[in-house]
Amino acid sequence: MRKITLFSIALFILLSSTNSFAREVTIYTTGDIMMHIPVKNCAARHNTRDKTGRSINNAGFDFLFKEIAPVISSSDISMGNLEFPVAHPYESQKIIFNCPPQVLPALKKAGFTMLMLANNHILDQEEQGLIETIDQTLNHGFDIIGVHKSRLLARGGVIKDFGSVKIGFLGYTGIMNYPVPSKKKGYHINWFYNRARVIEDIQAIREKADFIILSVHTGKEYETQPQKQDSTLMKEYCDAGVDCIIGHHPHVLQPVEEYRAPDSRECVIFYSLGNLISNQTFDAPLDNLGLKINTADSIIVEIKIKKRLFSEKIKARYRITPVFTRHSLNRSTGLKEIQVMPVQKAISEMKKKLSSSPDSEKDIIDSEIKRLYIKIKAMRLVLFSGKKLHKVRICD
Repeated sequence: MRKITLFSIALFILLSSTNSFAREVTIYTTGDIMMHIPVKNCAARHNTRDKTGRSINNAGFDFLFKEIAPVISSSDISMGNLEFPVAHPYESQKIIFNCPPQVLPALKKAGFTMLMLANNHILDQEEQGLIETIDQTLNHGFDIIGVHKSRLLARGGVIKDFGSVKIGFLGYTGIMNYPVPSKKKGYHINWFYNRARVIEDIQAIREKADFIILSVHTGKEYETQPQKQDSTLMKEYCDAGVDCIIGHHPHVLQPVEEYRAPDSRECVIFYSLGNLISNQTFDAPLDNLGLKINTADSIIVEIKIKKRLFSEKIKARYRITPVFTRHSLNRSTGLKEIQVMPVQKAISEMKKKLSSSPDSEKDIIDSEIKRLYIKIKAMRLVLFSGKKLHKVRICD
């Protein structure tokens, strides 16, 4: 009897302890991955070959992501919006996207494990291009959401089982550049504004998963605030069981909001993460406050999820890493270099450069450091609008 009593006491202490959570799962999510022609050209210029002529850096695509790889490769899951097809003959036009398949192993090497395919450019290479993109991404080992080979697979989403906690992922688009044929063969695209169907999907995956992340491609381009109808609908989806919403498509940052559902869950909504990488480099003003947000400015969202042992209690916390697509001129070639860069890493590099540079260059470097700090300030303004959120913090 004494042994049973001691065991019961020990078990009670374990369950009551703040450390009584199972292993923490780490997820990273990013915004739009856009392979404009100058981005692909930059990758091609960095292609490095071995003695046999075989590329050793995925046709140069590794270069685009190598500065953020240390950030996202440490995660259990890393997800981005693949806003282009990968389909023969791998050629594209200015706003009709396509990309060679070497971009996929480059994304894999950088740490990505899941790709969102439901977006307005997924049909840029028509239906066959979409089907080939599904095959290419699956063959390279990615989980995919938003689009799949059948309605059942697309609507079912993805569930990742970490033993102690199961995390469900769903994807939808509310923007299409082309009419979707009524008789589709070999694929299905999830539609964000089919409210009844989306709620059915959420309720179905809620029965299998402890925490649900919904990725959505919608909104108005280059606007730093979400559309009211989208915000309202996203909150309805939170009410139905979603725990976190990751938005993209506007190509600029939009706010993050903490929303409490009727069952007391606190859903976190990131209305737009902006472009992770693109050739876009123009500003959107911020309500005449003297600050601007650029289409090159983005964030990587880290989500850490724990589930209490022998319980249904879930704990989620969020951390934001500001990043930007650095567009610079290569002095030796005169051509544009394009690469995703954490803002803090760029600041650290510039500070080191400042300490070792001649006096004639210090003013220029100091101005660049100040510009990067202003960039973080503008990002913070867009994301939080002066509000303090208790579950979300920014690394600045």
